Parts: sequence; structure tokens; C-alpha cells
Amino acid sequence: MSDSKIILRNALFSDDVNIMANALQCLGFSINLDEAKKTIVIEGLSGKIPQKRASIFVGNAGTVARFLTSFLCLKKEGMYRLDGTSEMRD
Repeated sequence: MSDSKIILRNALFSDDVNIMANALQCLGFSINLDEAKKTIVIEGLSGKIPQKRASIFVGNAGTVARFLTSFLCLKKEGMYRLDGTSEMRD
């Protein structure tokens, strides 16, 4: 939602973080993960989603799925498909 570069320091790297980073990259955001430096750098676009269409796999990351569901509603005329593990589909 920011209009500037965001730097997260001392970031925890986990499956959920990697899933969210991949999702944001699928949506056209510039994001750089540096596990050695424990940093994540994201270029903010003021809530604008670059890609109008994307298919995103959220694995079993419920928090990622909930965040993306509401975030994707910001894009008028966007077409997005979220999928996850079989447990997420039930």
C-alpha cells in the first residue's frame, strides 16, 4: 500500500514468507529477499497491482490467502485465481 521502498530488517524466513513473496512477484511487484542479511525489500506502488491476471499458489498459508483475497479486490477488472493445498480447499 506504500508509495515508497519498504525494507524489512531481521525478517523471519519461512514457507509463508516465501509464498507471499512469490505471490507478490506473480502480481508484478519488485521484491528482493536476502536471507543472509535477513532483509526483504519491496517497491511500494500505492496499492496498485501491476498484473491484471495471475494464478497464485498459496500452499497451506492461510494468512497469505486471507490477505491476498482482500488485497486483490483493489484491482478493478482483475482476474485472479488462488489455489492451495487440498487442506486449504476443504
